[in-house]
Amino acid sequence: MNIIVVADVSFPEGMASTAHVLLMVKGMRGNGVSSALMIPAGEYTGAANELKSKKGRCRGVPFLFINQKRASINNLFALLLQIISPAIFLLKRKIRKRNDVIIAYDHGFIKYSAIYTVCRLFGIPLFPWHVEKRSSEEFTGIKGFCRHMDFWLSERLLPKFAKGIIVISNPLKIYHSKFISEDKIFISPILVDTDEWHRHSIPEQFYRLNSFFGNHHPVIGYSGSFARKDGFTYILKAFQKFVALNPRAALVAAGKADKSVSMQNILQLVDNMGLKDNFFYLGLLSRREMKYVNHAADLLLVCRTKSEFAKHGFPWKLGEYLMTKNPVVGTRVGDIETYLSDGEEIYLAEPENAQSICDKICEVFAQYENARITAENGYKKALKVFDYRDRTKAVIHFIKYILEQAVMAAKAQKVELKEAERAGKRSKNCRI
Repeated sequence: MNIIVVADVSFPEGMASTAHVLLMVKGMRGNGVSSALMIPAGEYTGAANELKSKKGRCRGVPFLFINQKRASINNLFALLLQIISPAIFLLKRKIRKRNDVIIAYDHGFIKYSAIYTVCRLFGIPLFPWHVEKRSSEEFTGIKGFCRHMDFWLSERLLPKFAKGIIVISNPLKIYHSKFISEDKIFISPILVDTDEWHRHSIPEQFYRLNSFFGNHHPVIGYSGSFARKDGFTYILKAFQKFVALNPRAALVAAGKADKSVSMQNILQLVDNMGLKDNFFYLGLLSRREMKYVNHAADLLLVCRTKSEFAKHGFPWKLGEYLMTKNPVVGTRVGDIETYLSDGEEIYLAEPENAQSICDKICEVFAQYENARITAENGYKKALKVFDYRDRTKAVIHFIKYILEQAVMAAKAQKVELKEAERAGKRSKNCRI
């Protein structure tokens, strides 16, 4: 069995989706299953400006670019080529009798439609992998409506093409059980990699991180998106309340703005709230740099809102936060409480409640030594429930189980057809 993870990601450096698929492939290979990453249309974002080869190996993960540039709707021919060429590649492998299984990472229906069709027509097992309920995203205009319908089709129609579905959370499993049998849905949450966190030495400039912030203390860290679903405005309101009690506090943020909220608006809001001297925006950092910044912070925040979109997902940054052994303040959204307990491994506030978030921050710094013990517990729990080796092993078992059930069902159907054929012959002989 060869497992091909299909994902349009920036590679090898990128956002959470890049780290997610890399760990999935790495874990499967570590569990003895041939696996590779196929990128239908992505961009190379490594140290070099251009990738000399369309295929190779990075961090132990074999990869293949089908197209190295993303086409826009303005170039219809290139866009159609990007949709069709990955399907042709998989069909050629099928003709050569390669025993492939496809895991299609969270994306709209249209872009992967040719892949889904080939899988359906030629019996290639397909397992969509959903990490968000994309149809619950807010949209505006015709383009936004088209994206919404694309994701809607992915959630409603795709189960008809699939052998099973992999999802990131219980709410997503409950949602997809409306369209596919519950025993064909498997939960695989965020993944963590201890090797990645401890392999690299920390550059000297990050040892001097606190001096960079001058006399500011404590340092609170946030990384990721500034979209509404991540509740950054509530973080700012909570931080404003905290600064009133601790004027030397610093909030260090890194990441990129969302289409719904520009970085200019965020910085203007910071200025209006009187937090300009306490807020440090570091821009979009590499994943390695982000790890160093998270390590240097005294406390980390992951305060998602109670929106439908946030509830069905699971914040990837939470795993990265827990691996730092720094205290984490989160909100009671989605599956977080399925794995972590308030006051034992994490500090949980009420979502969209600035006062509750501020109270939890104050609780951490009021008894910081106890908070460090809680953070250590969070680290140990992350190793237990999110380790990429164990999680990918479970995914492999799920795929094998589904395929075995399909084989058994096919054999049973053949037996039934033979019995029906024999019964028909006996009936015919009796009439004669």
